[in-house]
Amino acid sequence: MATEVSSPCVDYGPTAHTNPNIFQLEIKPKHVLCHEIGAGSMCTRCGKCPGLDLHFWRKLCKTCGCRMDEHDVILPNQYDHGQLIIGRLFGVREQFESVVADSYEHAKAQAEADRQANEGRMTAFGVMLKPVKRDGGGSRGVSPSRSGSDCGTDGRDRASSTSSTSSRAPLSQKSELSTAVTSSPRVSTATLSESKRTVPSAVYNYKMETNNKENEKVITYYSWVPISDDRLIDKYMNALPEEERPIAGTKGEQTRRQRLAYQLPLYDCNVDDSRFASDQDKVVLGKFVDNVKKHVIGVGKVVEVDSVEKNEKKRREMRETGSQTDLLSNAAQNAKTVNGNGGLDHALQLDTLADQVHQIGIQGSTKSQKSPISPGSQRATEIIQEIDPVPCKQCTDMINVGQVGIRTDHGIKEDTWHPGCFRCEQCQQLLVDMLYFYHQGKYYCGRHFADQLYPRCSGCDELIFANEYTWAEEKSWHFDHFACFKCDFKLGGHRYMTREEQPYCLDCFVKHFAKTCASCEEKIGPDEKRLNYEETHWHATVECFHCKECDESLIGKKFIWKENCLFCSSKCRSDHCAKKK
Repeated sequence: MATEVSSPCVDYGPTAHTNPNIFQLEIKPKHVLCHEIGAGSMCTRCGKCPGLDLHFWRKLCKTCGCRMDEHDVILPNQYDHGQLIIGRLFGVREQFESVVADSYEHAKAQAEADRQANEGRMTAFGVMLKPVKRDGGGSRGVSPSRSGSDCGTDGRDRASSTSSTSSRAPLSQKSELSTAVTSSPRVSTATLSESKRTVPSAVYNYKMETNNKENEKVITYYSWVPISDDRLIDKYMNALPEEERPIAGTKGEQTRRQRLAYQLPLYDCNVDDSRFASDQDKVVLGKFVDNVKKHVIGVGKVVEVDSVEKNEKKRREMRETGSQTDLLSNAAQNAKTVNGNGGLDHALQLDTLADQVHQIGIQGSTKSQKSPISPGSQRATEIIQEIDPVPCKQCTDMINVGQVGIRTDHGIKEDTWHPGCFRCEQCQQLLVDMLYFYHQGKYYCGRHFADQLYPRCSGCDELIFANEYTWAEEKSWHFDHFACFKCDFKLGGHRYMTREEQPYCLDCFVKHFAKTCASCEEKIGPDEKRLNYEETHWHATVECFHCKECDESLIGKKFIWKENCLFCSSKCRSDHCAKKK
């Protein structure tokens, strides 16, 4: 008798509770190899490249031969090339690292002192803590820790809510950080104060709200702005050509990315990014970078021409000098005549100022018994000149009162540029992010400043610090980098051919660029003589360039080209056609 057997019930539910946070572990920045950065980026020069395929040591695309910066490369993990340059050349990274190091050393010393005092209580990380009373009666301090990972974002130990002792005065997190930066012995603040270099005030990924002519709110996203003042930002951006404005998602943002990569190569400003420098060369590069940091690099300052404070100073000076009504009125008329409609605002300011000075001059001559200076006096002329529009250093056109200009920490203090005229002396590109390199009275981008001092390898694009290098095709090369553009065969001491300014060994040149003979269908080598007719090529030999019917040599003779065949006469052509029928 058969027994009916039923299968047991299967529980398909999870055997254990799954932590939902486990799926967040993979959501983090991925490591990217150098030659994979920008892979597949569109080429903005040739238009036929399917995407960037970077050579493993050249900064060129293997597919189209264009430079990496001529492709629309976006750095991974939301990095901005301009921020990287500022971090390296303005000491931002060194200051940050010194703050972290000082905080760690201070925390370690404080923990040891607390441990020896044997007061307070022990936290889970083995650091002694005890409260510190402030004048207000409360307790506040900075918790020391053994590593940065042990601290929360607010600077307190995550394992304890009790405040700890600190030899420093109780400060907020922001003020304590700034104090550590300026007082740390690891930071060369003397160099910064001696040079009086402007600290970069740029803001990245900036959102600005403005109103249009219909009084409607307009939101604009900039990938970079020079300062966090909406009024000055608006004036600065309007002074630039539309295609130069770094508005997110536009041609201007793409242009900025390309200029950052071209004008400011990372391997020119950081020893660690130089791949092909020897140990001795790195010492020279380190000195070069130190000199750039201390004496050469700077960032332009956006200034408003004839600010309110400056006008107030002029008014005070005019009160002392007396009435200059006639001279001011004449200056107002000149402003209207010379500058046209653009000078009306300036002229109105001068007219108003003339009325004020007239009243002040009458009172001043009565009260102080000082005789007013005549309208044609030297001092009165100087005052008028100071409030006149400022000439642009580059184009010499006037920057009217109320407009913005750019000034620098180097050169003549009063030199001012239109925002669109602040350009590299050599390449004439707009100095990206207003970062400049001052050399012998001129302003350069980072690339062309370095080119003034050292040769640059045409292969890897890095500076050459060695005393010996290769000079070929009017260019400089590292010894190992004067190589075939296709197979990387080193060409030193060997014959080569060039195409589009790139060297090729003879084998690669024949394989990729040599013409094919129409008779023997073999490649015509660079050493072989060649005959051309329109787009057809032959070896310049009797075996290849002869009559199709009678085999007579046609070198140096007239010929007939019919149906992809050579003929010496119409008779041979007719006979050949008759045979085909």
